[in-house]
Amino acid sequence: MAASHAHADHTLGLELLLRECKRRKIVVERFVYPASTLHRENSHLTEARQAARECDVEMSSIGVDSFPTPKGKPDPPWLAWAEDGSWDVRILSPSVTEIAIEELKAAKAKVVPGNPTSLVVLFRFLNATHGRVLLPGDATPQTLDFARQTGMHFPGLEIDSDVLLVPHHGSQYNLPHWVQAHVRGLAIVSAPTDSPNHPSGQTLKLLAKWTCGSKPPGLFCTSYAHSCAKAFGKNATNQSLVQPGSCFGDITIEISATAPAQVTHSTVNGDLRRPYGYCQ
Repeated sequence: MAASHAHADHTLGLELLLRECKRRKIVVERFVYPASTLHRENSHLTEARQAARECDVEMSSIGVDSFPTPKGKPDPPWLAWAEDGSWDVRILSPSVTEIAIEELKAAKAKVVPGNPTSLVVLFRFLNATHGRVLLPGDATPQTLDFARQTGMHFPGLEIDSDVLLVPHHGSQYNLPHWVQAHVRGLAIVSAPTDSPNHPSGQTLKLLAKWTCGSKPPGLFCTSYAHSCAKAFGKNATNQSLVQPGSCFGDITIEISATAPAQVTHSTVNGDLRRPYGYCQ
């Protein structure tokens, strides 16, 4: 189990999840995070760490370091792997040195460490033509670039992905244009319902351009964006389609080692709203 970073919208519920796994006898082998928040006892990540301790779950911080790791240690580190060697999960960014710097800045400001500490995680099927998923959490452009550099130095860890979870809920400041070269399938925006800024219209316009022509459609959001309603809602024959609220809801994506990723289920039928959004 991994927390991408310490912000509440990425850690709320982890304490309960750890305790529920313990109650249901689901083994959690390890709990990892990029930076601690022990200066704030009531932070969700601190509470999750306390739950891990009480549930006898091994825990530690994790990141990719910029200097050579001790002999025998994975570089960059694995987060998880299949015993049969069919897949693994790798941490591509940020460096533990950068995490430490951000952690000290946060301690001085009496806040939790922020987006520069967000883990960039790559899931991949090994020796396969498909099945790569990039999960960057709220990574900043600098954190994403470090992940790109990691991929350049370690063959097979390139950030080219069949599924990209768009950084920071579709913020216009967290998606560099160079990312386009690494999007080769679905782009998913996880954003709160009725948010005025996440995702931004600028981000959605870029993503729509990048995934244009993909069959089936390649851009999905968990909620219907304000920017979509503003730009396209006036054309809707049924205005109830463009009211604030969930678009595709919770999304299930099936990935395969031999075929492109596809959306197989959503809790809300977003097809009715697609004509009135950047996802088209």
